[in-house]
Amino acid sequence: NWEQLGYVLNRPSQLPMYDGLRISGGIYAPDIKYNPHNGLFYLITTAVDGGGNFFVTTDDPKKGSWSDPTFLPEVGGIDPGFLFDEDGKAYIVNNDGPAGKPEYDGHRAIWIREFDWKNGCTVGKQKMIVDGGVDKTRHPIWIEGPHLYHINGTYYLMAAEGGTGPNHSEVIFTSASPFGPFKPCATRLAGRPSQPGYLRRSCRSGGNSRWRLVRRLPWRPPLSRRSRRDGTRNFHAPGDLERESTHHSS
Repeated sequence: NWEQLGYVLNRPSQLPMYDGLRISGGIYAPDIKYNPHNGLFYLITTAVDGGGNFFVTTDDPKKGSWSDPTFLPEVGGIDPGFLFDEDGKAYIVNNDGPAGKPEYDGHRAIWIREFDWKNGCTVGKQKMIVDGGVDKTRHPIWIEGPHLYHINGTYYLMAAEGGTGPNHSEVIFTSASPFGPFKPCATRLAGRPSQPGYLRRSCRSGGNSRWRLVRRLPWRPPLSRRSRRDGTRNFHAPGDLERESTHHSS
């Protein structure tokens, strides 16, 4: 029962794309959050070949009048996400390369930095809060798509791990501070109960259900199936949220 309110990026001044853009050079993983401290909605995303990471704002998504972008050149990588915390502080988490030289192909990291919402800019130094993934000794690949939540005194960092193939997983880390240290969530989760931190594995272990709901966390994120590209079986149903979707309850 979703109702489309309109579009966010709907004019050239917001999205400086060009003819001949490569297929992976567009928008990645938009994240929308509400800031109760100033009454604005923020959408942050990556224009891979269009300037990098940026955000736009509006006071009412139903109006369809979103601002021109504010680019954040100091925020590298892809998939940025906001957290507007209870104490008035705000943070951006994002995927980028690890500190130093990558140790193996697909070695990535999750970083955090503080965001000054009053002036629309980042402040202070960035910090790496996840290096590689849940278990670095196994050489996990492509940790990305981070979302940070503060719930009942605990910070939950949700991210994707394993790339876009059959080993794709959603993972959860917890910490008492937004700057870490983050550890794989000790709560027994769906998908891989023997290994802390994994929320679900790929569609290969999906059974017949469309959604996987986490029953032992203080909130329940919706998780979708993925379509196979060989055409033999279709795991994608109308209305599913895809891998780089975000869910926000205001």
